[in-house]
Amino acid sequence: MLQCQRCLEDVAVGVRSHSRFRLVPAGEEWGDQDLDDDSYEALELEGLLDVRTLIEDEVLLSLPAIALHEQCSPPGAGADADVAKPSPFAELGRLKQGK
Repeated sequence: MLQCQRCLEDVAVGVRSHSRFRLVPAGEEWGDQDLDDDSYEALELEGLLDVRTLIEDEVLLSLPAIALHEQCSPPGAGADADVAKPSPFAELGRLKQGK
């Protein structure tokens, strides 16, 4: 669940990611053929692979930059928005005149 940036309510965001990695030992050259193939990412390893951190990074990268409902209204755009509220500047003007 993320917060909708329009109405500030919760919005469920589905996360779907598909990534392929080629594990390359640290210091080993990747080769020119690896640079041409975009079906996977080369991942240079130094020691053990931390799968939990890798999955967390993939989930964070797949989240939308701005979470929004498909249709919603900004806060205060409901029935209460039709009621005319006095301008705060009109109130200040009234106070300044001493009324």
